[in-house]
Amino acid sequence: MNHLYTHPYQGRFGNGLAKLLNSRRFATYRRAFMSRLPFMTLDSDVVDVVYMNWLVDEALAAPFAPAGARLWSY
Repeated sequence: MNHLYTHPYQGRFGNGLAKLLNSRRFATYRRAFMSRLPFMTLDSDVVDVVYMNWLVDEALAAPFAPAGARLWSY
Protein backbone atom coordinates (compact mmCIF):
# COMPACT_ATOMS: atom_id res chain seq x y z
CA MET A 1 0.00 0.00 0.00
CA ASN A 2 1.34 3.41 -0.95
CA HIS A 3 1.24 5.95 1.90
CA LEU A 4 2.98 8.74 0.03
CA TYR A 5 1.37 12.12 -0.58
CA THR A 6 0.01 12.58 -4.07
CA HIS A 7 -0.98 16.07 -5.12
CA PRO A 8 -4.38 16.19 -6.86
CA TYR A 9 -3.04 18.32 -9.72
CA GLN A 10 -0.08 17.23 -11.81
CA GLY A 11 2.44 19.77 -12.98
CA ARG A 12 5.50 21.52 -11.65
CA PHE A 13 3.89 22.81 -8.47
CA GLY A 14 2.05 19.59 -7.61
CA ASN A 15 5.00 17.33 -8.35
CA GLY A 16 7.39 19.61 -6.45
CA LEU A 17 5.09 19.75 -3.44
CA ALA A 18 4.68 15.98 -3.46
CA LYS A 19 8.45 15.53 -3.64
CA LEU A 20 8.98 17.92 -0.72
CA LEU A 21 6.28 16.42 1.49
CA ASN A 22 7.46 12.86 0.82
CA SER A 23 11.12 13.61 1.58
CA ARG A 24 12.77 12.10 4.66
CA ARG A 25 14.29 15.44 5.60
CA PHE A 26 10.87 17.11 5.71
CA ALA A 27 9.55 14.22 7.84
CA THR A 28 12.45 14.66 10.26
CA TYR A 29 11.81 18.39 10.62
CA ARG A 30 8.05 17.84 10.98
CA ARG A 31 8.55 15.23 13.72
CA ALA A 32 11.00 17.47 15.57
CA PHE A 33 8.59 20.41 15.42
CA MET A 34 5.52 18.38 16.42
CA SER A 35 7.34 16.74 19.34
CA ARG A 36 7.75 20.15 20.97
CA LEU A 37 4.06 21.02 20.84
CA PRO A 38 1.93 20.27 23.89
CA PHE A 39 -0.17 17.12 23.60
CA MET A 40 -3.86 17.90 23.29
CA THR A 41 -6.14 16.29 25.84
CA LEU A 42 -9.69 15.53 24.86
CA ASP A 43 -12.52 16.00 27.31
CA SER A 44 -16.14 15.04 26.82
CA ASP A 45 -19.31 15.00 28.90
CA VAL A 46 -20.87 12.34 26.69
CA VAL A 47 -21.71 9.09 28.49
CA ASP A 48 -23.22 5.76 27.46
CA VAL A 49 -22.31 6.15 23.80
CA VAL A 50 -20.52 3.66 21.59
CA TYR A 51 -19.10 4.84 18.27
CA MET A 52 -18.59 2.10 15.70
CA ASN A 53 -17.71 2.43 12.05
CA TRP A 54 -18.43 -0.37 9.63
CA LEU A 55 -19.82 -0.50 6.13
CA VAL A 56 -22.78 -2.75 6.89
CA ASP A 57 -26.36 -2.56 5.72
CA GLU A 58 -28.44 -1.05 8.52
CA ALA A 59 -31.10 -3.76 8.20
CA LEU A 60 -28.45 -6.44 8.81
CA ALA A 61 -26.99 -4.65 11.86
CA ALA A 62 -30.30 -3.80 13.57
CA PRO A 63 -30.93 -7.28 15.09
CA PHE A 64 -27.56 -7.13 16.89
CA ALA A 65 -28.21 -3.75 18.54
CA PRO A 66 -29.27 -3.79 22.20
CA ALA A 67 -32.97 -3.29 22.96
CA GLY A 68 -33.83 0.40 22.93
CA ALA A 69 -30.66 1.42 21.07
CA ARG A 70 -31.10 3.85 18.21
CA LEU A 71 -28.91 3.25 15.15
CA TRP A 72 -27.79 6.29 13.23
CA SER A 73 -26.68 5.83 9.68
CA TYR A 74 -24.82 8.23 7.45
